Amino acid sequence: MKAGFRNFVSSLEDFILHFCARRYLCGPNERYHITDLSKGAMLVDRAGVARVERYDRWYALLLEELKLISRPDVGIVAVGSMVAEHLERRGFGTAFTRVLHYSGQAAAARKTGILGREPEYEAFRDSVSLEDVLRDAEAVLLAAGLPPDYRAATLTRLAKSNLSESRRQLIFNYKMAFESIRHAHG
Repeated sequence: MKAGFRNFVSSLEDFILHFCARRYLCGPNERYHITDLSKGAMLVDRAGVARVERYDRWYALLLEELKLISRPDVGIVAVGSMVAEHLERRGFGTAFTRVLHYSGQAAAARKTGILGREPEYEAFRDSVSLEDVLRDAEAVLLAAGLPPDYRAATLTRLAKSNLSESRRQLIFNYKMAFESIRHAHG
């Protein structure tokens, strides 16, 4: 943390994931928890190095974490194919839903997820603004207990972003997946 490693509270895409979980997955009295299968901090450009071995090393800790925070009716979402494939390979004992990763490396999948849903996407695309995402980002940063200077710097940096077509597609893909999960869990 002192070196600046903070998972899921840095990029606009991180906050898009939070925004979508808060808006499309959780009901008013529900919560979500985001964790990383890889429990050690690292730079993004190192994430692919020995990924399977690293995931194997941390798998038992993931299971312990889930045991501590999960309820019997929990829905689990694997963000990205690498995590989903690892959970499948390890025989993960709980059903989960795979969603695309928010990384720019998976940007082509954002467009693919809209195919066949173009009218729905067009109706949706302007219903979310950067301000909506930033409002949730502020709430997430506050709830995470991050220092005021970090919160302010993060929000200032994020405010310079834009909600590009690709990011709107990402939100739409998460919306569809999360609403489907929510519907399945009643």
